[in-house]
Amino acid sequence: MRKIIGLIVLMLTITTVNVTAQEETIMTVGGDAVTLSEFENIYNKNSSNLQDQEEQSLDDYVKLFVNFKLKVKEALELKMDTDKAFINELAGYRTQLAKPYLEDREVTEQLIKEAYDRLKYEINAKHILVVLPNNSTPADTMKAFAKIKVLRQKAIKKNADFERIMRDSKTPDKVKDKEVIAEDLGYLSAFQMVYNFESTAYTTPVGEVSNIIRTRFGYHIMKVYDKRENRGEIKAAHIMVSTPKAMTADQAVQKKAKIEEIYGKLKAGEDLGQLAKLYSDDKGSAKRAGELPWFGSGRMVDEFEAAAFALAADGDVSAPIKTKYGWHIIKRIDNKGLKSFEESESEIRHKIAKDGRSTKSKSSLIAKIKANGGYKLDKKSLQAFYKVVDDSYKLGRWNADAAKELQGVMFTLTDDKYTQTSKNFTQQEFAKYLQDSQRRYAKATKEEFIEGVFQSFSEKACVDFEDGLLEVKYIDFKLLMREYRDGILLFELMDDKVWSKAVKDSLGLAKFYAVNKTNYMWEQRVEASIYTCENAEVAATAKKLIKKQAKKGYTDQYIIDQLNVDSQLNCSIESDKYLKGDNAEIDKIAWVKAIYDVSAPEEGKVKFINVKQVIKPMPKLLSECKGLVTADYQKYLEQEWIKELSAKYPVEINKEVLAKVK
Repeated sequence: MRKIIGLIVLMLTITTVNVTAQEETIMTVGGDAVTLSEFENIYNKNSSNLQDQEEQSLDDYVKLFVNFKLKVKEALELKMDTDKAFINELAGYRTQLAKPYLEDREVTEQLIKEAYDRLKYEINAKHILVVLPNNSTPADTMKAFAKIKVLRQKAIKKNADFERIMRDSKTPDKVKDKEVIAEDLGYLSAFQMVYNFESTAYTTPVGEVSNIIRTRFGYHIMKVYDKRENRGEIKAAHIMVSTPKAMTADQAVQKKAKIEEIYGKLKAGEDLGQLAKLYSDDKGSAKRAGELPWFGSGRMVDEFEAAAFALAADGDVSAPIKTKYGWHIIKRIDNKGLKSFEESESEIRHKIAKDGRSTKSKSSLIAKIKANGGYKLDKKSLQAFYKVVDDSYKLGRWNADAAKELQGVMFTLTDDKYTQTSKNFTQQEFAKYLQDSQRRYAKATKEEFIEGVFQSFSEKACVDFEDGLLEVKYIDFKLLMREYRDGILLFELMDDKVWSKAVKDSLGLAKFYAVNKTNYMWEQRVEASIYTCENAEVAATAKKLIKKQAKKGYTDQYIIDQLNVDSQLNCSIESDKYLKGDNAEIDKIAWVKAIYDVSAPEEGKVKFINVKQVIKPMPKLLSECKGLVTADYQKYLEQEWIKELSAKYPVEINKEVLAKVK
């Protein structure tokens, strides 16, 4: 689904609203009333969202709000809310927005706190897994359990060698279908393991072997070797010499020679930041003197991460290390510990929603729904399926027609507090669910199959029942859904009338540019090349080549190739058309066609600038400013469209009620 948050920033913040009994009308838009409470709710949200920006006056906000309502009014008049694509998109958003309401929030908060407490530490462990698919027979399950039990008994004996037990029990790598897997997990933290496996890792004392753990992969035991504080994050800079996969053996030798040559300069006292600007193939970080964003465990490839965290102090530099991306030299700039709980909470909440531990919160909610809704299963209604389900279920081919005589109610859920209604869940609904959710159950008994599917059916029924009450139980959810509806409608209409129209209307855009092209001017510029040479001899050769450049048609790449025959570091060239402020060195020289020496003794290089031409102020070509022109054309189209809507849908504002806005 596309993101519409930016479009409806005026509208989208979840807030509980107390609706007053008296609904005063603050304005009408095309005859549709807008209440004071609705306006205040959205106005207060907008004030909160814009708190870091310049405060907006109420009058200015009213203009924005009226324009918003005019567009939504037009969309509704065009019946865009009846379009199937719109209905499906809104339903998709509703599914996402409903998720926080379809969980036990108290349990979720506990899980967030637990996860943060675990993130404070990293666990080093090794484990043995006896593989067991979820659809295994009871006999296979008992066999796997017996095997892991024997392995644990060996592992907990005094002076037991866990690594040896791992080696002896592991299925050989050459065997395709492995029965036993033994792995060194390294250091792991929260969210990097299956939840119950993670829980065992954090509750098993260092040096001890865990109890048997069951996961979707099978039965495990683990031994915990270490528990250390989370290393936090590190700020580093690097120089990279890339090693493409397709390079030749000779090129690989050249790459290694280049990184070693750079490392030699570092050891001789040259600055890593300056060398990164000159030689690093990571152009993004090179512009920042090699600096990388903060990173923690798991963010970089293992070799890079290990070398970075091994640096003991700020300013320390690593020897060249190899990763799949190339050769690197790393400098530690700073480090910091784990983020605070407040800084981490949002990210943890998001991870929990995708993690297996979220089932704990959902299970708690379902239990509450059953208790509050008077859930009571009629066991005979379930047992009746034992007679109508035949062995076709083993192949996933059972048909609900076999249960057409079953017409009873299996259980009922009641909402006494909000709607005073009840919903019956029938045998026919379950039969249909049983048919639709089938897969091969060759290893499950008939009773296991029916009861397993019924558990899923009853849980879904409870969640669906609660889902149907959200707009009634939570006014904030009701308002949020209305706001998303308006936002999607507005997106579609704006795209049709403004955004896509401006992009597709090439003739209109060209005409708009022709009328307004003096608004898109280049200031005076200079076309120049900046040469950085290893020594005076290289610089002298470079200047000779420059004198021949115009006549011979030499490119910058040709000159580089001539200068860097015996070393990749002899010379580098940066060529561009520069405005004032683009480059400090360019700003210092006279903007006249000539060669200017800009060497800095402290850098130990010979540096000069070749000014090729000075370019007078001129309008930019449409191709050079198309993004800006398109944005301005969109604004123009929107302004003209708003004029049309204002004439079509009269707006009346009740100033006495507007004065009551808090």
